[in-house]
Formats: sequence, C-alpha cells, structure tokens
Amino acid sequence: MSATTTRGTQCGNCKQYHSGAAEVKACYMGQTETDQVFDSIAATLPAAMRTPASYPLHKEAYDPVKGDVHFLDGLYYRVHSAQGTGNKYACVWDATEKFVYARGMIRRLSKRTIVTAEQAKAFGDMTERCCFCSTKIDTPESTAVGYGPICAGKHGLPWG
Repeated sequence: MSATTTRGTQCGNCKQYHSGAAEVKACYMGQTETDQVFDSIAATLPAAMRTPASYPLHKEAYDPVKGDVHFLDGLYYRVHSAQGTGNKYACVWDATEKFVYARGMIRRLSKRTIVTAEQAKAFGDMTERCCFCSTKIDTPESTAVGYGPICAGKHGLPWG
C-alpha cells in the first residue's frame, strides 16, 4: 500500500518517498529490477567513462555527506538526505536527465568513489550541467572544467 503526497508516493516497502508509482513498483521488485535499470543507463555512456564493476562494498570509515557526487561502475551518484529522518541515500543520474533513487547504493559509496575533477568535467561535457547542483553550465570558464565556481569551492576542486 502506498500514499501519495506533495513529496511523492510513500513506498510501503522501504517507507521512503518515490516520485511515482513506477519507482514504488521498482522498489518492490528488488535488486534485479535495479540492476536492469543501471545496466541500461551504463549502456548509454561512452566506454571511457565506465569504471570496473570491481569496487567492493566500502570498508573504510565513510560518513556520506549530502551533495557528495560519486562515480561508480560508470554511473554518477549523488548523496541525498531524507527530510524526516536525515538518513542518507543515493540517487543515480539517468537517461531522463535527473537523479533518481538508487536503492541500496549508498552502501557501495566510499571515499574512493568520490568524483575527481576529470570525472566532473566528463559529466559536464555529457550533460551540459554541473554534477553537484545540476545547474546548466553556460560560461566558458565553467564549460572548460564542467562545474561552476561555487561548487568548485564547496568540493575543493580547481576552477578558472
């Protein structure tokens, strides 16, 4: 059973809010459905942007920070925070050009998977958007690096 509110549809399976019935259904279907979604997204990326699927579940101490962006298995993930509980969860960049909930992926993110400046630039080249805030990149300086000066400062990346 699910309830629809202005925050989306609350899932009876994970108790999180999803953007619609399709995401609730995918949540109920479990990891197999998620793997199919990730595989279809990864198939659209250039080979140079894919990384090996050999990252183990993270072992080092890592406390995910809201807004962190990670690159894992050729996909970009952004850390979000649940409004009610503050629990962290991961969203993956998909073909509809937005970050969507990625069930269970927060457990695979680590310090090793945080995006580098080169990966952030590749995201900007691919989407014409900043991977950290999703703002459209429109200045020559930002286009050159793939993100803007504010996000560069927040994430300790070179800019300009």
